[in-house]
Amino acid sequence: MLLKNCNIVFLDKIEKGSILIENDVIKEINPKIINTNEEIDCKGLYVAPGFIDVHIHGASGYDTMDGTFEAINEISKTICKFGTTSFTPTTMTMSASDILKSMLAIKKAKIEGTDGAQVLGAHLEGPFISPSAIGAQNPNYLIKPSYENFEAMTGDAMDAVVSITMAPEVDGAKELASILTEKGIRCSIGHTKATYEEAIEGIKSGFCHSTHLFNAMTGFTHREPGVVGATFDTDITTETISDGIHISYPSLRVAYNQKGTDKTLLVMANKEKETKNKTEYKKRPKHKKLEPYKRSKNGRIE
Repeated sequence: MLLKNCNIVFLDKIEKGSILIENDVIKEINPKIINTNEEIDCKGLYVAPGFIDVHIHGASGYDTMDGTFEAINEISKTICKFGTTSFTPTTMTMSASDILKSMLAIKKAKIEGTDGAQVLGAHLEGPFISPSAIGAQNPNYLIKPSYENFEAMTGDAMDAVVSITMAPEVDGAKELASILTEKGIRCSIGHTKATYEEAIEGIKSGFCHSTHLFNAMTGFTHREPGVVGATFDTDITTETISDGIHISYPSLRVAYNQKGTDKTLLVMANKEKETKNKTEYKKRPKHKKLEPYKRSKNGRIE
């Protein structure tokens, strides 16, 4: 099969061209010799590698915390339609038994496969987070970070955990991060009131990422750099909810200029899910959406 007249997205550029596919695998880009009569005219559509979603709670009315294979499978089918080819279903701060139920469903989907995007494993968001930076999590289910508690909520599905978000300043979090890092699990700083110094200590203990930069974490000021400052001041990766609401566009530009695209992931909030499952224990304030500025050819801001 030949895909022609498409905009091909490379790592550092976008070029018009064609793609030759054989046995569902890309054989060659802009082939000189074409041995197929099957062609698809893309008419200028973009062709890009599949997206990998590392922070997603649900889609199409299904949630990771439903704790069923059906939910994970339906999420996979929905996001696949929009270009996501693999993902890490993300849990919430709930009871250990509820998290374990979801973990077992995630592991089953990872092993058996789905009808859509591939399940890479789980991202645990909580319950080892700060009560002072709870965000949309449920404070009633916060527990002390410990390997015993981690075992209780992952059980036989522990090997399906890819990453976990924790607050490094919470007693026991740094010790747990050190253990999990040794097991190959990525530890992320999030839902935290850590100071810059506490965040740096966490990074030294194994934290290598920060969850939804700027949101539910200590911000950057000239005297208290906070978790945002620690993210900027180290080589850890981060992620941003780049909708102009969770973070203003000027702040996004600062973040991307500071960290670069190789260290910054894009995650998006599911508006349908947020509206359907509004958190009752804490209402979110409304923020004015700031549109991005435009630059003219001479580089000036219009």
